[in-house]
Amino acid sequence: MMIKSDRRFGVEVEFICPTQRSINQIRQQLNIVEDGSLRPHRYAGEWVTPILQGSSGEEAIHHGCMVLKKNRASAEEACTSVHVHLDGRNERIVTKTNKMPSNTENCFAVSNALYKSITQSQREALSRGSVDFLVPSSTSIDGIRYYSLSPIFKHPTANYTYFTTHKPDRFAWLQKVFYFYTLYSQVMEGIVSNSRKFGNMYCIPLGESYDVDKILACKDMNQLSSVWYKGSRSGGGHYDNSRYHNVNLHSFFNGHGTVEIRSHGGTIDPQKIMLWVHLHQQIVDKLETCRIEDIKPKSDNIYQDFVDFLPDQLSKAYVKRLLGYYSNIKVK
Repeated sequence: MMIKSDRRFGVEVEFICPTQRSINQIRQQLNIVEDGSLRPHRYAGEWVTPILQGSSGEEAIHHGCMVLKKNRASAEEACTSVHVHLDGRNERIVTKTNKMPSNTENCFAVSNALYKSITQSQREALSRGSVDFLVPSSTSIDGIRYYSLSPIFKHPTANYTYFTTHKPDRFAWLQKVFYFYTLYSQVMEGIVSNSRKFGNMYCIPLGESYDVDKILACKDMNQLSSVWYKGSRSGGGHYDNSRYHNVNLHSFFNGHGTVEIRSHGGTIDPQKIMLWVHLHQQIVDKLETCRIEDIKPKSDNIYQDFVDFLPDQLSKAYVKRLLGYYSNIKVK
């Protein structure tokens, strides 16, 4: 499975069908809504997934794409696109380490033997800080609860994974998200098809509308919202014009609590969709804990700096391939 993050997500997939019967068959199996950008096409729609997470979410994407393909839907027209919503309302984040942390508040540990014996979905639950399903022996030592296959009586020196829960700062995270995607607008343009750039009114680059210094000057969520809405206290409802950027924060401020990535071209290939989800999950997950200084460019090659920021090899290789394919840009 490709998804490594436990961050919840949702996907909107625009498509076109050849007949009314085709789209009716899809409606019987998936949640389909109308979309204004598809109006010239008679049999068109947008598949809106429920809230997804982890491996089960990935399976849902594969199933939905199979339904679309089976009923002859396509997403080859330039007007189609894929939007990804990433949950920004995290009530807590969980860090994981193989060594006992110096601050053991809100910390629990699981033996490697027990960890190997549980399912993938249970491992994902652990990464969210949930231990309700763990039924083997547990022991509390100096405030740390240890879960293992058999009782222990002192702090282990090895073979345990430590999980610590933190209450995340949503302003600090959203400011870094806003800053990152504005700073690297040029790169975001470089990794998408021509239909999603060059003046597309539905996914305007953040860098064309916002100033990074104004973003960094914000001290709280109200100031950040004011920068996003150009001085207004709030947006003009669901269809506020600010939503039509390649990265949409209106969906966060307007009550959904998500960051929407709008710049991927149309596709019903589940592998392409999941690579895009994985990339942006990795970015926003890293933005939870990194510093502003970690985001700032380290060289005069912004494409290389973007790749170097990415935390995993899959994301790095993916972005390099996109830059080469869509923009003929090569990075190390």
